[in-house]
Amino acid sequence: MVKLRQIEELIYRAVCGKDGFSDLSALAALDKSEEFWATHDFVKRDDRCAIFLKLYRTPTMFYLSTQRKIDRIGVSESSYWRYRKEYLRVFYREYLRLKNLTFEQIGAVRAACRLPFAEEKLSSARRA
Repeated sequence: MVKLRQIEELIYRAVCGKDGFSDLSALAALDKSEEFWATHDFVKRDDRCAIFLKLYRTPTMFYLSTQRKIDRIGVSESSYWRYRKEYLRVFYREYLRLKNLTFEQIGAVRAACRLPFAEEKLSSARRA
């Protein structure tokens, strides 16, 4: 099994684009993970997607110490470690499923993930 730190490094390289790294499978896995956590939040009435986005879609978070991350996301230390493990397991499962797809297939997956969220944000903005 791959270590959690190695999975975080994969996410970091995909989000920050270091060294010309552009793993579309990793970006698509992030999109699918975001979709998973949004569904989780809807069903469980939770806020895990927002925490996932803060931790893994915000490039500046990768440079912070663990304690500063905990302070920024506003959870207990035990919750942070538990959430981190769950987030990375979901991401890695999606990454393994997507890594052998073609460029076009990954593009279709990313487009399909983005569409519902854009419509959902737009409709919620209209209601406000």
